[in-house]
Amino acid sequence: MFGATLTLPQSQGSLLIAFVAFFVSLVGARFWRIACLLLHVFAYSSRTKRDALHQQHQAVLPNAANAGA
Repeated sequence: MFGATLTLPQSQGSLLIAFVAFFVSLVGARFWRIACLLLHVFAYSSRTKRDALHQQHQAVLPNAANAGA
């Protein structure tokens, strides 16, 4: 009627919380990577010749080492 409830012992609940936290951080990092790639493709890429700052954006944005970069 109101939805399902999952009841677990404390040890299994802790494992579930750890897995969900890991999964959310992994998905968030991948989403950020895709968002950066789309930003690079649609906002910064062009065929015309630009200045050095534009060239830096061209090199750094798609080649970031992690999501925070």
